[in-house]
Amino acid sequence: MCNKTEKILNFYKGIDRGNYGPDARCKPFWHRENFNHFLRGEDFLVKPVTVEYWPSLLCNSRCPLCPYRRNGARTEADLAEYGTSDLKRFFPDTSKTRQIASECKKMGVLSVLITGGGEPFFNPDIDKIARMFVENGISIGIYSNGTVAAREQSIRAVSDLNPRFVRLSVNVGSSMEHRREYNVPSGWDILCQNSRFWAQVLPENIPLSFSWVFTGDEPPDTYKGAGKFLLDLHHDTNRNVSGHFRPKYIYYNRDGSVYYPASVNFDSIVKNVNEFVRPMIQNEPGIDVQINTYAINISRIEPRPQASFATGWATSLTHCGDGYITSELNGSTWPNTCWGRIGCGVSFEDLWFGKERYRLWRLYSQEARLPVYHKLTGLSNVLKALRELCPEPFSVEETDDFWNKFNSEGFKRPPNWDFI
Repeated sequence: MCNKTEKILNFYKGIDRGNYGPDARCKPFWHRENFNHFLRGEDFLVKPVTVEYWPSLLCNSRCPLCPYRRNGARTEADLAEYGTSDLKRFFPDTSKTRQIASECKKMGVLSVLITGGGEPFFNPDIDKIARMFVENGISIGIYSNGTVAAREQSIRAVSDLNPRFVRLSVNVGSSMEHRREYNVPSGWDILCQNSRFWAQVLPENIPLSFSWVFTGDEPPDTYKGAGKFLLDLHHDTNRNVSGHFRPKYIYYNRDGSVYYPASVNFDSIVKNVNEFVRPMIQNEPGIDVQINTYAINISRIEPRPQASFATGWATSLTHCGDGYITSELNGSTWPNTCWGRIGCGVSFEDLWFGKERYRLWRLYSQEARLPVYHKLTGLSNVLKALRELCPEPFSVEETDDFWNKFNSEGFKRPPNWDFI
């Protein structure tokens, strides 16, 4: 076994996996073709494992720190007059989504995150959109704020598609806080109602989770309210649920430029969750609580934006089919941030390996133009560390040697390995 293989395998064994499900740091090793390109120094040839897709640019919420409001993506949609036929331009048409799903399949995309942009369930055809990806053999995950009323039929139809997971954003501990955070008058009651319905119709083997994005400065009652939310839902539905806690970042300034914090410290999130949430659910085996400690720790260590080594592993598409390097950039009004539009007579693959994506890939892999912590930060840091361990590209023989040893070690694939 060559020394390079030893270094890579020892690094893999030493990754602190923690218990935070979405963490992508252990996942690149399970995508052989992509990892081969990485080992051989052919990073640009990596194809996206996951695509984040917007079924809607419209949203019923006006969160003050929403990255899509601050980067300009939602400006026109937020000014639109509801109840008019003109709103359809903020939804993808059926033929557009069908083409995107087909192109994703041809590209070898394994998973699609139904997200936004806007609120996915604002689109009355959300179930049809999700079905198009599933019919192309692509796994789906669902992100939603859970506050759109009268969506039981859509929820049931999406549930019948067996998504790999469903996650609803909560971010608060009470009705009053929810109104202040989301600016949706009856949002808390609708969220609770939709959460119970998801718990009732979603197959038990599919994870149902709820996310709280905190600064750590919230009062104890907010954390207690989060614990009570999980406890009440579990008791009301007899359903296993999980709560995910991660830090609240300011991604952009109000002019759309990347926010550069002087310092970042979210340590109090861990303290508060352990002090006020975990004691409430400690005797409830059906409730799991996870904290993204990696995001908390890395923010304190590297509080400045970093270049990204991982922009080829996942990408984002707007409702129009415009492609952006990361979800935080998606729909950005900054010039020259889009690598192309699927559906203009050019395939996903041709755009992905085209001049503009190459320019953006080089730019973001060499310069710090992304927020201090973003979707690909953990994966990027792993790839960067591996490149520093083995700066010389692997030969074909060295790559084969790596896989022979990796396979013989009997490693187990991480949960949702096919979602980056």
